Amino acid sequence: ALVGAGEFLDTMDAVDQKLLALAGGTCVAVLPTASTPDGPGVPERWAQMGIDHFNRLGAQTEAVMALDRAACADAALAERVRAANLVYFSGGKPDYLYNTLVDTPVWRAVQEVLARGGVVAGCSAGAMIMGAYVPVFSLRMSIPTISQWQSGFALLPNAVIAPHYNEFPEVF
Repeated sequence: ALVGAGEFLDTMDAVDQKLLALAGGTCVAVLPTASTPDGPGVPERWAQMGIDHFNRLGAQTEAVMALDRAACADAALAERVRAANLVYFSGGKPDYLYNTLVDTPVWRAVQEVLARGGVVAGCSAGAMIMGAYVPVFSLRMSIPTISQWQSGFALLPNAVIAPHYNEFPEVF
């Protein structure tokens, strides 16, 4: 599921209830990994929002705080992801998210959830990593700008996922 924005808000209730139904179970793993570069406390805030939201919808939700490559290599965190029916990536920095997850046990666990018929959802950066390419951002005169493109996980081959596209009109 590709979500442009609004993860964990009440306006997403119907969509997220449908995702839970499609997932075939109510075990949800929320990964706020992409928000790590936004500073201390930000991933924890996203994690709590996800827990509160999905628990309110009747799910059993836990945050998997795989915030760096070392944590993404942790077998216990990968097992927590593997146990989920629905894996949800919150927003943040797509290049950080991709580089943190690529070739790790946590990402392999996400792939296993998909392979057995579970659902993977991502909002903003969490959606962007599912395309074939992910933008790398830099600041030009204090304005975020796409400076290059790198590989994504290509769950949607040959696609670029561009939520918030209107924030970078010079590119699109």
